Parts: sequence; C-alpha cells; structure tokens
Amino acid sequence: MRTPIWFLFLASVWAAVGASEADAVSSGTAPFIFDDNRVFVELRFVRPDGTEREALAFVDLGTPQLVISENLRRDLQIEQTKPVAFRVGGVEVKVEASTIAMDSGFGMTGPNGKRTIPVEAVLGGSVMKNFAVISITGSEL
Repeated sequence: MRTPIWFLFLASVWAAVGASEADAVSSGTAPFIFDDNRVFVELRFVRPDGTEREALAFVDLGTPQLVISENLRRDLQIEQTKPVAFRVGGVEVKVEASTIAMDSGFGMTGPNGKRTIPVEAVLGGSVMKNFAVISITGSEL
C-alpha cells in the first residue's frame, strides 16, 4: 500500500557514507510504503557493472546494520574490500561491505495482507543515522 506521504532524506555527514562533495546529492525524496504496521522503502543497489538492482527494504532503526538476503548478495557480487552502494530518492549511500549482515529469512509483504512482494533487506539504524528524515504529505508537494 503506497500512501501520499513522502520522506525527504537530507545528508548530514557525507564523509561517513563515502560520497565526495563534488558529486554528492544533498537531498532527495523517496516514497515509503506502509504495510503490516511496518515501513518499507525501495532501494536501488548498484551492481559492479553500474546497473541497478531494486530491492524492497524493511526500515528498522533498531537493527544495528544493513542486512541483505543471500540472493541480493549474489546478484550484487559483493566483495569484502569494496563498499556497497545503493540509491534512495536520488541520494547515493555507500556502506562498507564488511559491515553488512546476511539473512535468508525476510519473508514477504504486500498490501491488504497479500504477501506477494519479497523483502530483501533491512535498512538499519547505522545507515540511517547519517540522514535526517522529514515527512512531507502529498498535499504539500
């Protein structure tokens, strides 16, 4: 279920996420999805060849790090020596691969209890701590 609420991400500490000042986008908007009393967001991970791979992530500030599924890890060809990049609302975020946890039991979600959309990541607090999230309702856009 998509709602008319959008969230604005503002970077507060770009050095912590590895973006340079020359190419850093300082803000962007991304729709959050509310389902099963939880918040989800679509992330666009960047593969080594530069193509994007979309994944639905559960937003959980209580989880200490980024967690991804084994399938997503394989698709991204993660190397422990290179950061993993993803985009949310036009903002690129880089996370050190060595800090990412793997999990295979995320499950599914979907509107009105129809669990047809696979969840492939958990966007944890250590990633979100570098950003301010501001709610903007659809009527204010």
